[in-house]
Amino acid sequence: MRMGGLFLEYTLNPDNLIHLTFPLQVGVGEVQAGFSDGGGGDIFGEDNLFVIEPGAMLEVNLLPWARLQGGVTYRIISGVDNYRGVHAENLSGLTGTVGLRFGWFPRQRSGR
Repeated sequence: MRMGGLFLEYTLNPDNLIHLTFPLQVGVGEVQAGFSDGGGGDIFGEDNLFVIEPGAMLEVNLLPWARLQGGVTYRIISGVDNYRGVHAENLSGLTGTVGLRFGWFPRQRSGR
């Protein structure tokens, strides 16, 4: 399965040591069995899909450029209609995530 699309995220109080983020992924993709007929053709074909995946994460600022996060998302897939016995509901569901984020995280300025 491969997917691509738009990824948005809202972060509450990003300058606090521990804070919440709310990611949202919306996109398209395909599911495909990786078996060929030996002549370069894929004998199983593929099926296209639409995905929307909202989530909630707890994030810890480790360094100005590094964050640790963990949380849950719920993947909702549509468009897979019995591809090799796989249905959209087989690919949808609750997902746990743990990861490190590296980057430039600008500090928020107070209104004072």
